[in-house]
Amino acid sequence: MPNDILIIFVIIGAIGTSLILLGWLFSFLTALGNNQYIFGMVSCLFPPASIAYCTLHWKRAAYAGKMLLSGFALVTLCTITAAFYDFNVFANEPQTEQHPELTEQLPRP
Repeated sequence: MPNDILIIFVIIGAIGTSLILLGWLFSFLTALGNNQYIFGMVSCLFPPASIAYCTLHWKRAAYAGKMLLSGFALVTLCTITAAFYDFNVFANEPQTEQHPELTEQLPRP
């Protein structure tokens, strides 16, 4: 069961990260395409500035803004869920390499 949860975290995080990357790229290209070179260069050098561009120019950059906001929502959801899960996905497995005293407690086959 913990492996399934870890796989779901990885998939959701990858989808969210991909949406953020594509939204950033689309907003960068939208800013340059609309002759707003300052926003284009600033968002190229500082990618979170693309969120500001999309919110200020929502009629022009709604597609990129939807990708950015949904990507950030997925990554935030994945991060909060993983933090709530406490990153103890493999907590039930004994770490015998790091703690040799645990080998005495393991059942013998």
